[in-house]
Order: sequence, then structure tokens, then C-alpha cells
Amino acid sequence: EVAGTGPEAGGAGRLGCYEVGLVARHRAESDGYEATERSRQLQAGGRRSVIIAVTAAALPDERGCALEAGCDEVLVKPITLDSLRSVLNAFIGQKSAPVSD
Repeated sequence: EVAGTGPEAGGAGRLGCYEVGLVARHRAESDGYEATERSRQLQAGGRRSVIIAVTAAALPDERGCALEAGCDEVLVKPITLDSLRSVLNAFIGQKSAPVSD
């Protein structure tokens, strides 16, 4: 299933319904990092989906913001199929991992 915007995806509540979610911070309709934070709150103590931030900002601060919001990894645009595949493969064995303290 693919959603082009946060509202199309149903926001943070539905983000946790997927094994993997890609989020962008700077969207007109929503902030992917805020959605990630809300999703992590909803997932507390339960199933934890993998959330990957996709950003055009290659600054270290941007990566830190994404990870602090609860993203598991950050990909900097332009992303390649190989870089996406590599990140997805890194998390295949961690599907539905419990939230750690």
C-alpha cells in the first residue's frame, strides 16, 4: 500500500499498522517526524514498526532530529534502490520487534 501524503496514510495512527514506513519531515500537509513521535507513543509496549526518514538535508543535525523523533534510520535524497534495499534488509530480522527501554 502506498500513500503520497501523511493524511492519505491516516497519520500516526496508521503508520504503526505497517511493517515499514517512510516519512518526510518537510511536507505541506504534515511533518513526518511529528507523526513518528505520535506513532511511537501509540506503539509503546507493543509491536514496533520500522520508520525510515527520507530527507534532502544531509546535515548531522537532521539525522539527529529524525532519530530523536523515533525514526530507525535516515536516507538522504536522492535515494537509490540499492540504498533503500540495504536499509530494508538491515531491518528484515527486526520486524515487529518489541519496544526497548
